[in-house]
Amino acid sequence: MKRAIIRITYSKAAQCWQITHGDLALACATRAEALMEARVLAVWQAESGGTAEIVVHRMDGRISRKGGTYPRSSDPRRSKG
Repeated sequence: MKRAIIRITYSKAAQCWQITHGDLALACATRAEALMEARVLAVWQAESGGTAEIVVHRMDGRISRKGGTYPRSSDPRRSKG
């Protein structure tokens, strides 16, 4: 099964943070709220037997950081941290 990519981006038109996951799109007022909702989606994906990765973008569209891989054991990096 492929790893699901959950993206958090800022929509200038809607003036809110959006979570996109396949055909699903959710709107959140703050970036922190969007990250919490994305984690819920990632955990749900992991519990149903899949893997998920959260990618957080800045307001200008550049990738800010990776929000995590779920389950943690599927992370390709072998370094701690």
